[in-house]
Amino acid sequence: MHNNTTLLARLRKAGRRLLLIGSARAIVWGLAAAVGLLVFAMWLDLVWELSSIARVVADCAAASAAVILAVVAVVATVRSTSFATLARRLDIAAQSPGEILTGWELGVESRESRVRPHADSQLSALNSPLAERSDQNKLPLTVALSRREKGQITTGLATLATQRAATLARGASLAKAVPARPLGRALAVLAGQATVIALLALVMPKLARTEWNRFLLPMADVPPYSSLHFVVSPGDTSVLYGEDLEIACTVEGGSADRAELVLVAANGTQTNLPMFSESNGSWRAVLSKLTEPAVYFIRSYRARSEKYAIKIITVPRIDSVRIAVVPPDYAGQPPYEGPVPDDGVKGLRGTRVTVWATSNRPLSGGNLVVWHGAGSREHGANLPAPSSLLPAPCSMRPTEPGSQEAVGQFEITGDGRFEFHLIDSDGQPSQHAFAANVTLLKDQYPLVRIIKPPPQSLATPTAVLPVLLSAEDDCGVARLELYRNLNRSRPLPTAVRLPPKPPHRHDEEVRLRLGDYGLEPGDELAFFARVEDNDPAGGKGSESQVVRVKIISQEEFEHMLRVRQGIESLASKYRQAQRRMEALAKETEGLRKKLHDAPPKSRVADETRKELNRLQRLMRRHAAEMRASAAHRLPLDIDSKLSPEIENAAAMTEQMAAELEKLEKQLDLLNGDLEKKLDELAKKLAAGRQGYASSAMEPIELLEVVFPLLVDQQRFVVLALRQEDLAQRMAALRGHDNEDDPALKTRMRDLEHEQRLIREELERLLGDIEDHAARLPEKPELKKLRETAQKFVKDVRASGAAEALGASEAALADFAGTRAHDKAKEASEILNRFVKRCQGEGEMSADCHGALVFQPKLAQCLGNTIPQMLAEMGLGAGSGSAPGRGTMGLYGDAAGMSGSGSGEFGEPHEGPSGGGEESGRTPSGGGNPDTMAAEEALANGAASAASEAGVPLRYRHAVRQYFQRLSEELGDHLPARETGAQHP
Repeated sequence: MHNNTTLLARLRKAGRRLLLIGSARAIVWGLAAAVGLLVFAMWLDLVWELSSIARVVADCAAASAAVILAVVAVVATVRSTSFATLARRLDIAAQSPGEILTGWELGVESRESRVRPHADSQLSALNSPLAERSDQNKLPLTVALSRREKGQITTGLATLATQRAATLARGASLAKAVPARPLGRALAVLAGQATVIALLALVMPKLARTEWNRFLLPMADVPPYSSLHFVVSPGDTSVLYGEDLEIACTVEGGSADRAELVLVAANGTQTNLPMFSESNGSWRAVLSKLTEPAVYFIRSYRARSEKYAIKIITVPRIDSVRIAVVPPDYAGQPPYEGPVPDDGVKGLRGTRVTVWATSNRPLSGGNLVVWHGAGSREHGANLPAPSSLLPAPCSMRPTEPGSQEAVGQFEITGDGRFEFHLIDSDGQPSQHAFAANVTLLKDQYPLVRIIKPPPQSLATPTAVLPVLLSAEDDCGVARLELYRNLNRSRPLPTAVRLPPKPPHRHDEEVRLRLGDYGLEPGDELAFFARVEDNDPAGGKGSESQVVRVKIISQEEFEHMLRVRQGIESLASKYRQAQRRMEALAKETEGLRKKLHDAPPKSRVADETRKELNRLQRLMRRHAAEMRASAAHRLPLDIDSKLSPEIENAAAMTEQMAAELEKLEKQLDLLNGDLEKKLDELAKKLAAGRQGYASSAMEPIELLEVVFPLLVDQQRFVVLALRQEDLAQRMAALRGHDNEDDPALKTRMRDLEHEQRLIREELERLLGDIEDHAARLPEKPELKKLRETAQKFVKDVRASGAAEALGASEAALADFAGTRAHDKAKEASEILNRFVKRCQGEGEMSADCHGALVFQPKLAQCLGNTIPQMLAEMGLGAGSGSAPGRGTMGLYGDAAGMSGSGSGEFGEPHEGPSGGGEESGRTPSGGGNPDTMAAEEALANGAASAASEAGVPLRYRHAVRQYFQRLSEELGDHLPARETGAQHP
């Protein structure tokens, strides 16, 4: 038993040595395999520049190979550490042919035999190796021994064998039994690899270091081996969103003839940008407007630098701003929504302003600050410094969670400005702020104007006076009243009804029937208007200019009307009769067309009878009005001769009305018969219209186109007389040159102004002659007149008259009296030479009368019409001043002159007159040139005050600048329409 334990201990010691040496050898071979694989991978990396993934795979493969090889070797070693294997190793070391192994096996079986049955022990003894070896060694065995004896012999033999094995095992050398030579070979291979690697590292340290780093940290950015080294600036960096980045590098370890910047975006997109060489050998490139993080490196052929990261500082950026301006409810103004105007936000007190701002980042809100001044200021004033304003912080919130749009709101309470910063979801404020001015608009005073009648007007006692009121306010008109009085009595107000919602502008016409007041010539009617706005802080009001209407007799009215209109007053009378016949022809044709579609054999329908009755009543009405027009004679020879033509037209119309009345009384009247009768009447009416046109309208129209040139001739005569009179008065200035006499200088300035008016009037007159000549119809009898008028203008302009007038004006400005008189006299002599052409001795006068005489009917009727009309207009012989139409309104009964009936002259009005819209379209058609629509009155100022109160609110500033510039350019002379000094 003791021997068996000794043998077992010896075997275990040999096993531990074998396991230790085998494990060490396995580890060393694993390391050698890993080193070999890594060296091979590094060689491949030098040839093809393995990617990071490939290097990771190589590292993993080397480690796996080492582990697998070591594990396999260790497993093999473990399997070789069985006691039988170890006993054989000891037999070999002790040079004993199997004795140690036999002893170990017998000892093992002896132990087993003690626990087996006797039969099994016997069988085991018979089959034991000892028996085999005894047979092999030709040991004598006694088979016939008894079982007990055999068992005892076997046990004894096993004990002897075990003792012998233990003795041999103690004497066997473990170094021989388990040699360390395999471990030494493995270490030699590993040492050889290390030696080669060390030599390479000594010879090429940079290459060794590069490859070591590339495979030690395969996922790190280690550039492949190259003799070139790039020193890059700025390396890893951060850039503000949208900013530029300048990258520079210096090449060490050699020279490079080209370099490029490689930019790798976050999505893997690679962009190659060329770098530019500088004189100091460095390379430079600029990345513009960076908006996304990226990685960049420098590359020159196969050599490259390390990769550097570009981080984007994503502070929010204000991309767009829009606002909504909602005025207070009482203002009645539409809201505004859109971009911020260039001049900022404007609004009345209480205006709500909503600001929306969008960014490139999700927002958590923003800081909105509004600076308001202590009080409001006039529009257009400069904003005070921020230090003098009162801040009012407001918050902005995202329109929805995670939105890139934020909204804020504030209310306008004064002038100032607002600005805001946006804050993104990470709490980063925007670098730049958005700012704009805030202007508090002043609630303007309301404005009311009396557009017509003009401030100074004349009316007959029976006239219908239209009073057109126009009130406006920037917010709303709350109250409008018309005050009127008679002969300076106490004004009495009359409220004007306004819409429920206060309008920004309201026009209202109040028609005053003067016949209801029992007025007489000489009375004076005055009225004005008052308006109040809807300002919640207290209504503001203003009043219009007082309009005065003087009552005149019918005779005065007609005389003034003829003075104003000249030939137009005559032509309007005959045109009105022509329009009445045209209106009857249109009505007759309309009724005839209705009958054309009706069954001819059927009776006339009741509706058609009503139409027939209306037509005959219309004819009688027109006939009566034409008779009244013909009965009212103008103090002109031509009117006396042509009025019977209107009478004839009235008689024809009355006769047709009588015929229609007979038809209307027929109960069995058929559609066909009525249609035939209407055809006859239409033909008769057409013949009457044609006869009236040839006998009355053609002479009137010819006189109408020629008469302006006759007026222009007479104006030229008057102008020459004015210049002659001025030259005579300037004779007193001869010898007074550059004298320091205030009274003399004042007179010279007055004469200079008068001389300038004559010069400008001459220019206007020549322009009027050209215009009137160009408007002459293309008729053979008027061709010579047109050419003569154009030649007259050309000769006057080439005569030097205008130059002499200008020289006289300049001399008066220089206080040179002698030269001023000489030039004025020279101009007068030049103009007088042309006066002969305008007094029957020249060409144009003769051509004018020749053109009039060419029309036989006109020649028979003309008589003294032209002198009479010129005298009415103030242009007769010996007239010393030009006529003026003025801007005074005329209102009265003009039935005898234009056929428009009682009411405002030239205005369309209701009633049986039939004038309709056409009665007030043009002066030549019976319209009053002094009666203007509201738009014309606003544009020309004829019916409004010349002060600022007559200008609409939105145009007031611009109009003030316009008239200031106009005054500087024109001096003291204003256009005739504005001053009321118009000429025909």
